[in-house]
Amino acid sequence: ACVAGRYQDQNAAPDYECKRCGIGLYGDATKSTKATACKECPKGRWSAVIGYGITSETACTVCSKGKYNDQPRQYTILACKDCDAGTFNNASGSQAKSSCKLCNAGTYNTKSGSIDISSCFECNTGKFSTKSSSQTSDDCKACPIGQNQPVTGQTSCNENLCKCPSG
Repeated sequence: ACVAGRYQDQNAAPDYECKRCGIGLYGDATKSTKATACKECPKGRWSAVIGYGITSETACTVCSKGKYNDQPRQYTILACKDCDAGTFNNASGSQAKSSCKLCNAGTYNTKSGSIDISSCFECNTGKFSTKSSSQTSDDCKACPIGQNQPVTGQTSCNENLCKCPSG
């Protein structure tokens, strides 16, 4: 009988002639008699192994944090695409670009494939940004004349409040 990841679709063929599931596919059942026993690696995963068989663990290799794979039956790690600059992804096995979370307004991130919100840097004091998913510090604009911002990572500036001397 064929092991998981292999099948035999010809009657009376010896076990050692079991056919292997192709790359981007896996098998999770023994004694398979049809090529349809080979299942596609799901989105968010990939496999370059021919004859990949599993019995209890999850099928195929998971895409790492900071990446996503939106296509099934992938056979190379290159199928795991980086999240864009201005975003991050702290989950592995993500299946869509929408899994990449946007950096908040008041922050920016210049690197693709980021894995944590800490990759989103705050605009400096005296600056602000209303744009989320910013990919450059150039989106952090200086406060207009008559306004200030003493705190980093802000989306607006404050009116200057001057206390004039009495008299």
